[in-house]
Amino acid sequence: MKLIEKSDKFRMERVSSLAGAVNARQKARLRCGVVCLIVYVLLIFIALSSSLDGNETSRLASIESLVIQGDLDISEFQILVQGVIRVGEKLYSDKAPGVTYACVPSAWAFRSLWAEGTQFERWHKLKFICVATVIAPFSLFGLISLYWFCRRFAGSAISLAIAAGATIGLPVGPHCAAVMPHAISFALITKGLALTHRPVFQTYHAIVVGGLSGLAISCEYTAGLAAMSTLVFVIGKKAGCVFAWMLGLAIGAVPIGVNHMQTYGTLLALPYSHSTFYAEMNYGLSGLTFVPDISALWALLFDFRQGLFTASPGYLLAWLAFARARRWKRRVLYVCALFVTQALLISSCAHPLGGQWRGCRFMICICPYLILEFIRCTSEVRFCALKCIAIILNFGSAIVPIALGALLHGNAQVPSDHPPIPELWSVVVFVLLALYLCFEIKQSRTKKAVGVPQHD
Repeated sequence: MKLIEKSDKFRMERVSSLAGAVNARQKARLRCGVVCLIVYVLLIFIALSSSLDGNETSRLASIESLVIQGDLDISEFQILVQGVIRVGEKLYSDKAPGVTYACVPSAWAFRSLWAEGTQFERWHKLKFICVATVIAPFSLFGLISLYWFCRRFAGSAISLAIAAGATIGLPVGPHCAAVMPHAISFALITKGLALTHRPVFQTYHAIVVGGLSGLAISCEYTAGLAAMSTLVFVIGKKAGCVFAWMLGLAIGAVPIGVNHMQTYGTLLALPYSHSTFYAEMNYGLSGLTFVPDISALWALLFDFRQGLFTASPGYLLAWLAFARARRWKRRVLYVCALFVTQALLISSCAHPLGGQWRGCRFMICICPYLILEFIRCTSEVRFCALKCIAIILNFGSAIVPIALGALLHGNAQVPSDHPPIPELWSVVVFVLLALYLCFEIKQSRTKKAVGVPQHD
């Protein structure tokens, strides 16, 4: 009888623990859904109140041309767009084709809503449709992927803070509400890297990772290094999956082949090889000279208006976490080398701005590596305060300038001729960063003085 009673008691405890786990998962999904809804509404608001960018008009012209004319020729929009290439007597967008092709179905389905009015009125409506149906959903896809990865190392609340802060915060946030490829490439690479961290990694996972990497390159050519580097993590999980990854990459890169055949008539043409708007992009390998410009590199990382580390101090704090990491030293070194290589390549761009236009957008594709390794490292050393502060600063560095820009200038984007807003915020976050580092140094000395063992 006692054995039966113990067995029944154990069974009831097991059932209650399973029920508690199910309830926790349901609550986590509910929190994630609420946050995604709030983020989606915020992105729609920013898309409605923001102006058109020259890079957006090039893509919007291609989308309209595909829907109305059935081809990519944008010659009739020559005066209105930037970033075009001339092939024969026709003009085409010089942008990667992934975003354009992804937006065509929704643009065609809702063409009655945007097909009337002046050219810029049509494009404003078309931008809203593209953001609402393609860009924002992909951004939420990245947010959810990052959230469930964080749940392996942290609780639901801090995981949501990390995912939302990294997605809406700088440098990714502004691109989540624009017809730009960087938020999409960020989401695709984030999901691909998250898959390589699965405890059980199968061959079909390698195909999916390769496909996501190919799609990231199809959306943004400068994401090529970050996307191709997922192969290293695939090999680390299962060396025999290289060909499966390559198969997925080829499938994901199909939009590039289709675009090249429609534009150049060959698969071997180099992007920007016929650029008419930026003549400098005809030099080197699609504008990359492989000779870094130190001033461009400094502006890319530390400029008070557009540098990666000044716009988003959370990524600067990540390096402190890397320095304290012990267990994943090889992985951290690889991510650091990848980041440095991307920065040097972008700073070697032949264009006078060195890839700095609209800030550090060409570094966004590397950010998933920093975020995911940052989460792993801070989990290993139980450095949760650093994690929270980094995400708060990252989130605030996007929301504060955008909100102030909307209040002071009636525009959801921070105007380029009003630099004090981002500069002031950069000063604030660097003061907070300095205070936090002083606190950490003091704590470390106190622990060493009393003989408390340091974190591994």
